[in-house]
Amino acid sequence: MFFFKKKTNAEKNKNDRDMIEANSKMMEALIVLTDNADLKAEFKAIEEQIKYIIPLVDDKAAEMDKKIKNAISDIKIELVKDRADDKATAKLNGLVKDLKVLIAERKALV
Repeated sequence: MFFFKKKTNAEKNKNDRDMIEANSKMMEALIVLTDNADLKAEFKAIEEQIKYIIPLVDDKAAEMDKKIKNAISDIKIELVKDRADDKATAKLNGLVKDLKVLIAERKALV
């Protein structure tokens, strides 16, 4: 027989804080990876927004934090590809816009 323990609100809150911190650290890595001054400034602004997201116990918040993590990973992949053509720049700008939308949606959950 299996017994499943339901997570307490404190555990959910800690998990969300940990996810927010991990997302913030991933943004710091993007700041280091890019050579573009405009992108670097934009990444710093986004990192500040992520750093001050309020941790929640809501499952929707956890799902949004995972989406933010995935969006940051997608941006990291595009930066590492090291392509300088217009198509790559447009895709990167689109990914950054998507990330901003996700952050705004996450902040709206409060």
